[in-house]
Amino acid sequence: MAVPRANLVLLPGAPAAPTRADAVTVGVPNAEAARAAGAEAHLRVANPREGRLRDDLDAALGEDTAAVLLADARLPQDLRDADVELRRQELRLDLTPGRIALIPEIASAAALARLPALLAAADRVACAAVDFEALA
Repeated sequence: MAVPRANLVLLPGAPAAPTRADAVTVGVPNAEAARAAGAEAHLRVANPREGRLRDDLDAALGEDTAAVLLADARLPQDLRDADVELRRQELRLDLTPGRIALIPEIASAAALARLPALLAAADRVACAAVDFEALA
């Protein structure tokens, strides 16, 4: 699983336009904008503890989604729960098991301290993202 070199993050309401970035990360409401950009799509979804993960994936996950950015990943169990839900979605979409990468978003010092355990929590974890604003 190759990690993109340049990743464009589209904020809500951002216009959809072609990009030279290798990947585009969007929230659930902007999923169509990622597809219009013509780059690999990364979808930022709610943490399983919030109870919205399945709804987020049902609403926005598509065959062209390369990775899911899991918001506020704090515990290895968050990633294991997301892994199970992603597998359910891959079955629904008839995709190869493990095709969609999982990227934990680190947003606390405690999660940063658990980074080795978070990275080892599921085989589909490709890398980690850090929310520097939340850590500041």
